[in-house]
Amino acid sequence: MTPVQQAKEEVAGWPAWKRGDTSPLSALLGFNSVVIAGAPQAGKTTLAKSLGAEMRCQVWHTDGLLGVKPMPGWSAVSSVVASWMLQPGPWVVEGVAALRGLRKALKLGLDTKKTRLLLLD
Repeated sequence: MTPVQQAKEEVAGWPAWKRGDTSPLSALLGFNSVVIAGAPQAGKTTLAKSLGAEMRCQVWHTDGLLGVKPMPGWSAVSSVVASWMLQPGPWVVEGVAALRGLRKALKLGLDTKKTRLLLLD
């Protein structure tokens, strides 16, 4: 099972957004926080920047953590990402490590009623 498939199962019932959705970004403004995950080159960073500007909030990009020393690997990266997600919102987190961070944040009590997951393909 891929990380995206696993995340879809873990957050079954959450509202979903897909590329091509005609809903304006402002439809997301009722959420306190947004996690954007998906395939490479799917538009995660572009969407995060637009959404962050519209929400006037912090935007964290997980890709920048990969390869940074002394990060020992994926586990440490996902712990950092989870710590971002547990901060009071509004915020947007996007990138390749977003799903791993989301999994840890959910175990630590992330409020799913205030968080929206966007999976891009």
